[in-house]
Amino acid sequence: MKEISRNWYQKVICIREVLPRIYLELSMLSSAKYMQRKVHQNDLIRLAKMVRGIAEPLCASYTSAYLARVGNTIDPMKKDYLIILVEYMFKLYDSVVNKGHPVLELNQYLSLFDPVIDWLFQCLGYKADRNLFGDVWAVYSNSPKHPAFLRGIIRYFPSEIISVTVGIMINTIKTDYEDKNDDQCMLIKELVLALLRTPPKKNQAKLDMINFGWERMGLTKNPDKYMDCAIVLIEFSIKSLNQSSVQTFIKEIFKRF
Repeated sequence: MKEISRNWYQKVICIREVLPRIYLELSMLSSAKYMQRKVHQNDLIRLAKMVRGIAEPLCASYTSAYLARVGNTIDPMKKDYLIILVEYMFKLYDSVVNKGHPVLELNQYLSLFDPVIDWLFQCLGYKADRNLFGDVWAVYSNSPKHPAFLRGIIRYFPSEIISVTVGIMINTIKTDYEDKNDDQCMLIKELVLALLRTPPKKNQAKLDMINFGWERMGLTKNPDKYMDCAIVLIEFSIKSLNQSSVQTFIKEIFKRF
C-alpha cells in the first residue's frame, strides 16, 4: 500500500493542469497515512497558493471551499491556509464585481459566491481567538469593501469578540457602506444578532447600537430590510432599555407603515 500511494503521488505531481492536480491531491490526502507521513499545514498552504492559478472565478472559489472542507476535517484549528484563501477571495470577488458576467445579471452572479464566502468564514471563525480576528480584520481593512465579507466576520466569529469590537463595527458599517442603505440594514441585523448572544458590557455601547440601527433602518425604502432590522432591534431594545423607551421605539415603527 505504501508503494502504491507513493506511485500515485508521483503521477499527480506530473500533472501540469492546475485544477485536476489540486482536486487529485486533495482527494489523496487521506492516503498519506499509508506513506507514514502526516498532512502538514505547509501542504494546505501550498494548495491554497495553487488555487490562485485557476482562471475561472467561480471554479476557483468552489475549489477554495473544497480545500477548506478537507483542511477542516484534518485539523479545524490550523487556519494559516484559510487566511490565504480569504485574502484571495477578496481580490477575486472584487474582480467579479468590476467585470461582471457576459450572461448573468451581476447580483445573480455574485449570489453564487456567497456560499463559499460563508463557508470560509465559518471555518475561520470556529473557536477563533482575538489574534486571529486581528489578522482577518487586517485583511478586510486592506481589501476592497464588500458587505458579504463583513457579514461573514460578524456572523461566524465568536460573539464575545464582536461584542467587544461593537464600536469598530458600527463605524465600519457607517463609513464603508455609507450610500448603501440595504447593505447597512443587512449588516446591522447580523451585528445585533451577535450582540443578542453576547451583549456589550457597557450601556453606552448598547445605546450606540440601538441609535445607529434605528437611524440607518429609517433610511431604507425596502420594507423587508426595514422589518428585518426592526425585529432584531426590538428584541435587543427590550433587553437593553426600559419599558417606556421600548414603547416609543415600537410606536415609531408603526408610524413608518
